[in-house]
Amino acid sequence: MYYDLSWLQGIRDHTNGASHLQDVRDSLQQRFSTYNLEITNQSFSFLGTTALNITGRIPGIVNDSITYINDAHYDGVSAGPAADDNGSGVVAFLEVARILSDYQFANNIRFIGFDMEEDGLIGSQKYVNNGGIQPWETIGGVLNFEMIGYYSEKPNSQQFPNGFDILFPAAHDSMIAANWKGNFLANIANDGSQWLKETFDSCSRAFVPELRVISIQTPGTGVLTQDLRRSDHAPFWDQGIQALMLTDGAEYRNHNYHTANDVMDSLNFEFMGNNCKATIATLCIIAGIQHADIAHATIADSQPVSIKDYNKKPIYWIWPNPTKQSLHIQLFNGLLNEKTSITITDNNGKIIKEIEHIPNGEKDIELKIANWKTGMYFVTTKTKSHTSTNKIIIH
Repeated sequence: MYYDLSWLQGIRDHTNGASHLQDVRDSLQQRFSTYNLEITNQSFSFLGTTALNITGRIPGIVNDSITYINDAHYDGVSAGPAADDNGSGVVAFLEVARILSDYQFANNIRFIGFDMEEDGLIGSQKYVNNGGIQPWETIGGVLNFEMIGYYSEKPNSQQFPNGFDILFPAAHDSMIAANWKGNFLANIANDGSQWLKETFDSCSRAFVPELRVISIQTPGTGVLTQDLRRSDHAPFWDQGIQALMLTDGAEYRNHNYHTANDVMDSLNFEFMGNNCKATIATLCIIAGIQHADIAHATIADSQPVSIKDYNKKPIYWIWPNPTKQSLHIQLFNGLLNEKTSITITDNNGKIIKEIEHIPNGEKDIELKIANWKTGMYFVTTKTKSHTSTNKIIIH
């Protein structure tokens, strides 16, 4: 990431830094090609200027109708080299793409470099509202990198916008307890993104315990908290799509924000690396990393059952995963209309929990698992027409 940011930092404004902006575009596409990603570009115009959203996709090998996104905007302001805003996000998603490109996943993963974020989220708005999302795909969740490189252990190096102490008392109390140190990643969600927020938090705790994460969930689409809408996750919120803004807090921590002092040597690359690790872990869980070369087949009995409806969306969620206190199994789609049984086994095949009869219409089963041993478990859900197994991690 240090190497990447050394060539990426520099003025990337459409007027004063057009040449370097084009170099960055070319580099993103070349890097996606090196990683053997499926590259698609979305060209658009705004106020007479041509811009480009750049996408690299790892195709899902089980269900390519569900897509998870890791994105960052690659344009910058004319005032400076824009290392934190948002060079840090770009080199981070390039690193996530480099690592994950060697693996296969059940669902799609898209890496997107958005253009014209600094002009008012234009690139992400065009993507969400004007053909970036394909007719055949559903966006399962978005992890948006927006400035993830500035870190400080100094007391009082972090501020909150006015009124956040009232809206988000738990986060405010956490800051008081830590002497207002800017040493954490902010995980910003809205009400519709609670599952994604909790999954990211769980993965961070399980796989990157040294990373401090403070999560905030704003009501609705965040219209009451405009400071939490200042990046490319907001257009996804507006369309009811789960999305997180992962950020160091912009000017509320980094006073070099939008100035000539926003340089790479002001950033903490260990912090950036931990942010990448948490994102990699989350994508491996939600996109369904495949641990071997596998083949998938549909097997029907003497009375074949149509699975058309099941292919439109997942038929249940398991969250949080990883977990250590409780486990929720949320049923929807076809399973709500069928008698369902659930069996949980450990890694040795021993049955740990069995629920044989779940009433029709039951949506959310909560299991208390605080006393279970740490390790890997398998949740098998079975109805007359459907059987599936998913892995969970208890830590």
